[in-house]
Amino acid sequence: MFFGMGNSLDHFGFSSFNLARGLRVMRRVRYAALIASCIWVTNFSVLAGITIDFDYSLDSNNFFADANAKATLEAAGAFFEGLLDDTLDAINPSGTDTWTISFPHPGTGDNHQIVDKSIAADTLVVFAGARNIDGSSGVLAQADPWSFAAGGSTSFIDGVINRGETGITDGNAVRLATETDFAPGGGMIVFDTSESWHYDANPASIANPTGGMIDFFSVAIHELSHVLGYGSANGDVDNDGSWTGKVTAGEFTGAFSKQANGDANVAMAGTSHWADGTMSVRLLDGAVQEAAMDPSLNTDERKLYTNLDAMGLRDIGWEINIAPVPVPEPIGFATTMSIGLIFLSWRHRRNLDLS
Repeated sequence: MFFGMGNSLDHFGFSSFNLARGLRVMRRVRYAALIASCIWVTNFSVLAGITIDFDYSLDSNNFFADANAKATLEAAGAFFEGLLDDTLDAINPSGTDTWTISFPHPGTGDNHQIVDKSIAADTLVVFAGARNIDGSSGVLAQADPWSFAAGGSTSFIDGVINRGETGITDGNAVRLATETDFAPGGGMIVFDTSESWHYDANPASIANPTGGMIDFFSVAIHELSHVLGYGSANGDVDNDGSWTGKVTAGEFTGAFSKQANGDANVAMAGTSHWADGTMSVRLLDGAVQEAAMDPSLNTDERKLYTNLDAMGLRDIGWEINIAPVPVPEPIGFATTMSIGLIFLSWRHRRNLDLS
């Protein structure tokens, strides 16, 4: 029996089938075209890449009965579908080839297990839901990949761990001492029901919310990044994962992230986020913006994905056709302090998750 650990949770008919597939392809083309409009994308393959399949069967509090919430989460997933150019093998348990996935139930927080779930090729399944995590003014959301246990043939166990990606195992279900890739089957994401959420499913919108609202899209892309390995591509107890193996003395040393940070290691907050206030250039239009993967978000603020955020995914092992682009000019200490004081004078900083 092999036990694979995700990061501990601290941030979380025929015609119908063809129609659903067609909608996913159209959605991927649309979002890939949006990303390809950035000057740093070359040779983008709009029909390649992964599908993020949100499963709402555990949304026991009916949070996603709100069409706006569901549309905005789907838009966040579609953003990554257009960004990631990977291929992943299917996971098909049968006979003695068996596996069990474990994760906190998004509606209750209790441990939840599913036995022998099949995962289609090039697909990540993310169970989505919401509950009162800790009341308003606390944590906004949590997400993580699953933990799992697998048994059966060596080839099946190996495929569960690496999904056909090199740089994770030796081909015989033994993890490499230092992993260079990450290939989860999926994960879970949960949002706090006590928050005042602002829904804007347009990934090209840079308009900030108003009235003390929390931008749902900003939180969703942040949390999905944890499913994709930010702080969670941690290997196993005896080896280094493709994220944790690059965390040293409070800094992230990944080569792509370093290039996007002016050839300097990236300062971190904890082990899963960039340091609060880390700046980068926005993928959408090249504007300088605080990175999406720092640990906090202002009320009435929308943060889109930046080059540094994308380079973090490249360092985890995801295939992304975007080159590292540093902030064009250094932001001086006085300027940074002034910006921070302006923000703090009229907005409340909020923790995105617990890590």
